[in-house]
Amino acid sequence: QMPEGESKMTVSSGDITISGIIDTSTQTSSITLVEGRNLNISDVGQNNIIIEKNLLDSNSLALGDKISITSASKTDVTIEFTIVGVYTTNNVNKMNPTRSYNTIYMPYDIVSKNFRRASYNSTTQTTTYTEGIDSAVLYIDDPENLDTVVNQITALGTIDTTKYKVDTDDSTYQQMIEPIKNVKKFANN
Repeated sequence: QMPEGESKMTVSSGDITISGIIDTSTQTSSITLVEGRNLNISDVGQNNIIIEKNLLDSNSLALGDKISITSASKTDVTIEFTIVGVYTTNNVNKMNPTRSYNTIYMPYDIVSKNFRRASYNSTTQTTTYTEGIDSAVLYIDDPENLDTVVNQITALGTIDTTKYKVDTDDSTYQQMIEPIKNVKKFANN
């Protein structure tokens, strides 16, 4: 069984960013749920979203409202979504604060199937559209489980290793554990 975590795909178009995710409760360092509920695994395949409070208020929306979103890269795709949660962000882009407030989270599979990422090449002045998930991030409960998680993911055989790499990063954990170790040393002296 796969560990709980998050799969994430981000599409940005104009002033709105759409982020596909499995579980928004894993985003506690950047968003805080203030109304409704987080997205979770039961939302996969469902047209549910959580929206930032400023975006909600500035568009006179409320929890439970339905909104339609048309893909900028697939203009024939318009989908109706239900707002199931409202969040605030503590990760404000100082250069463009509006950008920080305009992220809509929805199930990753909905993003993957219906929205494409646009990449602009300034040299050739062309835009390329890419479908699918560009990265998956899993948060685990214990850094000692890193190798086990990597082995489980690799054993699935569903990752094209010519395009993607299974990688680990415990740098945040290491940054947090060092002060704890120092306090422990101090307490033992």
